[in-house]
Amino acid sequence: MKMNILISFVCIIMIGCNKPIKKNDSPLSPQELNSLVCGQYRGAYAEGTEYFEIRTNGTFSQTFVRRGLTNYVAEGSWHFKRSGDNYRVVFEPFMDLSNTIFNGRGPEKNTGWDAVFYEDELRIYFSRDLAYFILKQDVK
Repeated sequence: MKMNILISFVCIIMIGCNKPIKKNDSPLSPQELNSLVCGQYRGAYAEGTEYFEIRTNGTFSQTFVRRGLTNYVAEGSWHFKRSGDNYRVVFEPFMDLSNTIFNGRGPEKNTGWDAVFYEDELRIYFSRDLAYFILKQDVK
C-alpha cells in the first residue's frame, strides 16, 4: 500500500516536471515600452549626479552636476530596439562618463550610445561593470 502511494506521488511529480514553464516572451508593444522608458532618471557617480529626462517625443536631456556645478547639459534623440531578454536604448548624441567614473577624467561626447533596459527593472545601464546606470525616479 505504501509503495503504491509512493509510486503515485512520484508519477504526479514527474508529470508536472514535463509541463513547459510559461515564460512571457512576447515583446512589449512600442507604446508599452515607451511608457516604461520615458520619465525622470538620476544616477550618482564620480562625486556628482546625472539627471536624465527621457521624453515621449523621442528626445532627451542629460545633465551632470558635480560639487554644485553643472558640468554639462546635452540634448538629443533616443530610440529603442529589442535585444534578447532586454531592450537597447540608443541615445544620440551622448555624454559618456565612463572615464570620469573610472579615472577622474572629464566626460566625453559620443555620437551615440547603446544602453540596456530590462522591462522588470527601473534602470538604464550604460556600463554594468562600472555600476554606471540611471534609476527611474518615482514621479507623483
